[in-house]
Amino acid sequence: MGKSNHESEVVVESKALYKDDQHGFYWLGLESTRDRRNIHVNQYLIVHQGRGIILDAGGVSAFPRVLHHGTQYCDLNEIEMLWYSHQDPDCVGGIGLWMDLCAADVMIGHYWTEFIGHMGIEDMTRIKPIPDEGMKYSLNDTDYLEFIPAHFLHSTGNYHLYDSRSKILYSVDVGAIGDMQDHEAGKALKDAKPYLDRMVPFHQRFMASNSAARAWVNRVSKYDIELMAPQHGPLLSRSALPDFYDWFSKLKCGVDLMYAEALK
Repeated sequence: MGKSNHESEVVVESKALYKDDQHGFYWLGLESTRDRRNIHVNQYLIVHQGRGIILDAGGVSAFPRVLHHGTQYCDLNEIEMLWYSHQDPDCVGGIGLWMDLCAADVMIGHYWTEFIGHMGIEDMTRIKPIPDEGMKYSLNDTDYLEFIPAHFLHSTGNYHLYDSRSKILYSVDVGAIGDMQDHEAGKALKDAKPYLDRMVPFHQRFMASNSAARAWVNRVSKYDIELMAPQHGPLLSRSALPDFYDWFSKLKCGVDLMYAEALK
């Protein structure tokens, strides 16, 4: 069967964003054929001492790619956690496939534990709720993952993930570019300024308010971050973060814009 007009052939392999002898943080590539009606989605895998954690494993269409690339770095039976930032289908759409295939526990915000059973999950004992205030997940005596509250950016129950060893922040929808081009996939930007205009449409619509944006910047800017890895679009290197923080902290978005006229 031939490609539709909405599809394009793309060959982008997975790669390590950070790797040492015990720990790796991996970007899991692009579909070989990408349907441009669907927003591009980044998936990531953390492997620590052979044990794997998949971040927002994605929908059914992403499942073959994530499985193929992920198992290059971690055996399927060594995946110990499926971690989900929120409830969107580009995060949890394939959760039933993953839970059937591996024995990993699922971590997701506690508000969503009553909803994801509708995805056909049979064993709800594997669902482990993340508390509203976030939490730390120890990897060993010194290294940890921190699940940082990012509520209303955009989901009402939303979390970002900071890896203390690699110093990578998985920022989910914050920093996203909805119209990413294939050649930008997996690329780490050293300068955010040329890309900020392209971030405006997505952030203005999806982020709840400037208050939520400023609160996030105040919290996250205190972390030691080498790389910010969003769910959509290219990545941001340390040098790009100050300009991004400044832009995002000033952005009017969501209800600031949607109801401005009605409140006059």
